[in-house]
Amino acid sequence: MRTGRTIVHLLLLAAAGLVAAESLKISAFNIQVFGRSKLSKTEVVELLKQIVRRYDIVLIQEIRDSTETTIPDFLNIINNGSSVRYEAVVSERLGRTSSKEQYAFLYRLGAVEVLKTYQHEDTEDQFEREPFSVLFTDPRRGEEFFLLGIHVKPSDVVNELEALGPAFQLASGVHGNSRGVIMGDLNAGCSYLSRSKYEELSLVKDSSFIWLLGYDADTTVASSTCSYDRFIVHESLNSSVVEGSAGVFNFTDAYSLTAGQVSLPSLRSPIEEMSLFFRLRMSVTISRSSFN
Repeated sequence: MRTGRTIVHLLLLAAAGLVAAESLKISAFNIQVFGRSKLSKTEVVELLKQIVRRYDIVLIQEIRDSTETTIPDFLNIINNGSSVRYEAVVSERLGRTSSKEQYAFLYRLGAVEVLKTYQHEDTEDQFEREPFSVLFTDPRRGEEFFLLGIHVKPSDVVNELEALGPAFQLASGVHGNSRGVIMGDLNAGCSYLSRSKYEELSLVKDSSFIWLLGYDADTTVASSTCSYDRFIVHESLNSSVVEGSAGVFNFTDAYSLTAGQVSLPSLRSPIEEMSLFFRLRMSVTISRSSFN
């Protein structure tokens, strides 16, 4: 088990040449074991709030809370004393065992509107945590797109990634829109997915899907070079991606976090991802990280 997670962002710009302040920022953020215990730690929550408020849409992964009160309470903390308000759409509790997880898309009011949500119906039991997708619209421009979040099981990466293509197509049909992005913790690198297996993936061979970060991308703050978090963009949306805009945001450096504030790599799991990002001419960002 890895002790760390990161922040991945995807940035879709409203028009060529617009500055970042005028763009819609979207992030995929795996907050390790996000529940009541973590929410009770004031310093940690303050850091998480700062990170979330960087974005217009944030996919939070690995929410573990049987009371399902963590996200509502976190929203209250984010919104407290601020004129910038966030709402959320949350998935079902997912997982084959008693250890259930949820996905949540937090979004800034006024920046986007939610048109539809879809919880993937995993009739063949292909996923540990079924994908959850949301169709958004930018009310200022009337542009629609959907985001499909997934936290892939580390021990079943190849099978789950092979099932992602059909899951994306199903979500596309439900939303009536092919302009989508697969995003989240795919565990798509190093010991979880070899280069040879990566190159044989259907999503890699299919030219209608574009991986904004390749196998050699480094999304870790450890000495290892591993790319776990990814953005996979459908070709119908790819023309909106600003060329060369995919990159990494090291939140540990940005917030000057110490070893006591962030989960450090252990001998068994020397990986801690950073935040990734890219830009689109329309509007979207992705994030993930781990705090004690």
